[in-house]
Amino acid sequence: MQKDFHYYATYMAARATGIAIERSRRLAEWSEVIDEAFNGLVPRPTQDEGTQWVAAPWAPTVDGIKSGKVHRTVTSTKVSRLGPSVRLGTVGHDAIPWIAYHFLPGLSGKGGKKNPYAFDVASRLRILEAWHAKARFGGAESRSQIDQLLEVYKENGAPKSKVPGQWELLQQLICWPNSATAKALVADTEGCARALAEGSAPVDCIRESGVEDVVENAVLLDESIGDLGLGRLSADGFLEALVGSRMHVYVDTWAHQGFMGADVPAVNATDAVRGSHDGVPRPDYEVLLHSSSFAKALRDVVNLGHAQVDSFADHPALDFTWHRVWDDRTFERNNPREFAAAYRAMYGLFSRAGKHVGWNKRKLRVDAWHPDEIDETFFRSLVMLDSGGDFAVEKNYRCDQLLARIHEQDGKALLPTEGTDADFGIIRHVYVTRRVDLAYYSLATLYHQKWVEKRIAEAFGGSRFDKQIERLARDAGLADENIRESSLAAKAP
Repeated sequence: MQKDFHYYATYMAARATGIAIERSRRLAEWSEVIDEAFNGLVPRPTQDEGTQWVAAPWAPTVDGIKSGKVHRTVTSTKVSRLGPSVRLGTVGHDAIPWIAYHFLPGLSGKGGKKNPYAFDVASRLRILEAWHAKARFGGAESRSQIDQLLEVYKENGAPKSKVPGQWELLQQLICWPNSATAKALVADTEGCARALAEGSAPVDCIRESGVEDVVENAVLLDESIGDLGLGRLSADGFLEALVGSRMHVYVDTWAHQGFMGADVPAVNATDAVRGSHDGVPRPDYEVLLHSSSFAKALRDVVNLGHAQVDSFADHPALDFTWHRVWDDRTFERNNPREFAAAYRAMYGLFSRAGKHVGWNKRKLRVDAWHPDEIDETFFRSLVMLDSGGDFAVEKNYRCDQLLARIHEQDGKALLPTEGTDADFGIIRHVYVTRRVDLAYYSLATLYHQKWVEKRIAEAFGGSRFDKQIERLARDAGLADENIRESSLAAKAP
């Protein structure tokens, strides 16, 4: 999802539950800042109408030095493009922003029975066997490499109908809605709201949740806020940042379902992407996806998240299909239906979490933005038929359509897309207008990240999950630099 949903639609859902304008704005800002908070360079116009890339003043570090008492959490996927420490093609620690904040793992447990995107191992074996018969000696397609892949199955002693141990763990990192992790995230968020409403301090709430790694950070933050003469750590400020930022994570499970927040071709390598709107094929999108130099370069080197289907996953008005080449499975997605489900779920979480702390006021509800109105038909209408398939142009169009509705109801409650930095406009605004609030965001997102890491570690037997992912990706990716050839071989007579 993009700014149209994470910022504008999030605000609308909050207001529909009776949350006041100012609080709804802050919740929407925290949701959008997930996509904007990173440690890297941002563009700044120069006097000669050029562009200079400079360190963001809100970044955790500037020239390698901490930029303040609070080391803010990196949550944006832009870390892969501009972050100084990230290497494309790796997983593990560098993938944490992607896994924790954008592709929440389903963690289905043994067998993956509830995972709608579980691997079809029997199909994968047929692909490998067909590829093995056609393999050439001495190159990347050598039989010895394919033998290594087949050996992984033999070592696990698994029959062809079951998933071997490595893939058993790997597929748990696939993102999908209503997964065990998504339900646990909702329960934990409501639990934090309940505890804070009962008088617990944020530090105590974090401690009670069992995420010990964050307790020290919460204590230091509490002391820092006191040193700045701003009282103590506000339960309300922390909860706003937690609910707003987690709302981004939660709703993305609908848009990002079927993909994984690490560079693993077994999950993310796709081809044959096809898009349509209201039953009418939209080849203009496909032409841009398959012909642009950027898209081609990306598809050649990265199997990260939904990069290979580009913005098809984020467009609320489109239907699309994609083919997962690893096991020859084709998936269909009705985005309007999925986005409507995400909006309804967001409304529900705002209602339940807000009820504990008294955020929701009946007289403040905006009934026109209730999920019964912001439904599948509404999301299908958010399309620009004459855009030529330009996803960026369409995103701005959708933002403008939603902003017009907001202005009609609440005046200029939110920033327009026009006149703000496309990638960093919201975090820049927060930094300029209420800088200390980024400390709450830092604590809330760090808590969430450690919460996710803890759940993954438990699913992986308590081991360091980043090392596990590296090993799993290596095993699953053997010889898969030519994964498309293997798909073609499987289809050959």
